[in-house]
Amino acid sequence: MTIQADAQPEFEMGYDSVGDFYPLKFDAGLRPNRKADGTYTFTWFQLGAALAAERIDAPLPVVWLCKGFEEGSGLLPHQIAALILLGPLAVRIGLWISEQSEKGFDNFIPEHDLVEAFPASSIDELAFAVVELESDRYLKTNSFISKRLPRIFTTTDLFIAFDPHTGKSNPEADVVALVDFALGKSGTGIIGAEELHEASGWPLRRFNPPFAYLVSQIDDRRVLQGGADDYPARGFLMTDSDRVALQRFAARLRR
Repeated sequence: MTIQADAQPEFEMGYDSVGDFYPLKFDAGLRPNRKADGTYTFTWFQLGAALAAERIDAPLPVVWLCKGFEEGSGLLPHQIAALILLGPLAVRIGLWISEQSEKGFDNFIPEHDLVEAFPASSIDELAFAVVELESDRYLKTNSFISKRLPRIFTTTDLFIAFDPHTGKSNPEADVVALVDFALGKSGTGIIGAEELHEASGWPLRRFNPPFAYLVSQIDDRRVLQGGADDYPARGFLMTDSDRVALQRFAARLRR
C-alpha cells in the first residue's frame, strides 16, 4: 500500500494487527473508521494532531489502495483484504464476480453458483462475506426468511473497484473518455447508450461499467430507464447543468 498527497512524493505504508496503517519513512498514522452506513472515513495522526477525512464522490476503489496489484503478482487476497477492509472471502467473491460477469452491470448472482464457486466455504461464511460486500455498496441483496443466503445483485461500485484487478478494464479511466464523447456533442439533448457505445468502440463488457458510472452523475429524472437489456439505461437527457457537472467530474478523475 502507498499513500500520496497532492504535489507530494509517494510513500509506502505498513499496517499493524490493530488495523492501523503507518508510513515507513516518517512518523504518522492512518486509522480507518467504519460509519453506521457501512462506508469509511479515516483519521490521520501526525505531529500530535488528529485530522478527520471524508471520502468524496466515487466509491473507494481497490486500485487506489493497492496500486500495482495484479492477479498472480504475489499480493494475496488476505493482504488485499487488509487494505480495503474486507475479509479475504469477500475479496475473492468480488474478484470472481468481476471475472464471471458478461455484461458488467446489475448481475443476479444465483446462490447455487456462489456455493459451487467456493466449495471450501460454509454457508455462514458466504453469508458474512456477502453482507461485507453489501455494506461497502458492492452488492445489493433481498432477504428471504426461508433462505440462508439472500438474493444477490451487483452494483456499479463492484465493477469500478474490482475490474482493474481482473484485467477487464479500468472504469475510472474509461468513464473520462465517455464524458469526453458526451460533451463532444453539440449543445444539450438525449445521449443514447447505443450511440455512446458505438463511439467508444469497446466491447459491451468494457463499456457498461463506465457508462453506469457516468449515468450515476445524472439526475434520475433525466435517465431513460427500461427497454435496454444490454445496458444499464437506454440513455439520458443532458442539460447545461449536467455538462458542467460532468466536466468537473472528469477533471477530478484526471488528477
